[in-house]
Amino acid sequence: DDIVHALTGARGIARTRIAYVSRWQGHREVFIMDWDGHGQRPVTQDRALALSPSWSPEGSRLVYSSLRGSSWELYLLDLAGGRTTLLPTPSNMNTAPTWSPDGRSILFAMNQKSNIDLYIATLPDGQVRRVTEHPATETESAWAPDGRRIAFLSDRTGLPQIYVARSDGAEARRLTWEPDAYEGSPSWSPDGSRIAFVRRGFDGFDIYVSDLGGGSPVRLTENDSNENPCWSPDGLLLAFCRTRNQRSDIWVMGADGGQPRQLTTDGTSLLPRWSPRPPDDR
Repeated sequence: DDIVHALTGARGIARTRIAYVSRWQGHREVFIMDWDGHGQRPVTQDRALALSPSWSPEGSRLVYSSLRGSSWELYLLDLAGGRTTLLPTPSNMNTAPTWSPDGRSILFAMNQKSNIDLYIATLPDGQVRRVTEHPATETESAWAPDGRRIAFLSDRTGLPQIYVARSDGAEARRLTWEPDAYEGSPSWSPDGSRIAFVRRGFDGFDIYVSDLGGGSPVRLTENDSNENPCWSPDGLLLAFCRTRNQRSDIWVMGADGGQPRQLTTDGTSLLPRWSPRPPDDR
């Protein structure tokens, strides 16, 4: 990081980490590793199905969804102490959580009355309010870096597609207008100017990047199936899940799709989320 700063004036990412989900002792648990793939270790022992880890803005906690018992619940994990805390909601089906940029709330998908919409739970009181209200299924949300907008997945036009709206759910609009597109997994770039997402083609899913200033989305991957993109804090890299021969691992590539490199080799890893820089990182 010191070398990067001396040469470019930019802050490096050498002290960042990637959270992801992988199989351990017969269950899918949340793992973390260094940004370059070293130090892979589980940080949950739920002995259940854990999904969708998301970092708090200061990088000390994770929120994730876990199927403990017969309910999908949201849990907050303190990485220093290893303690998990239930985030109570009025539903037993809570998935795809993501932490707000200001750290004050969690945006997630909740099933209420057989319909899945987006909700916000404020911290620390856990008050829940509805964000979207539509007969369609709406999930896989992501905050813009400034906290004023969200991107999310909705099938309100028939197929799952990416929408962008204000953080209160108003003024929703489709990100792209590709006919019959099947899309998912939106992720905002750190500067808020681009959204990475996945689109299904004839040979599986691939990662695209859409410039919010205009222009057609740019395809970054081909071959195999590539999903769950997330940006590095400097906006120069994307971590993602690549599935090849029914084996899924975490990879990283340049934000232009160049120089892909494999980080995990266990064949069961997916859903990467890149951490913020440590608060004391200058």
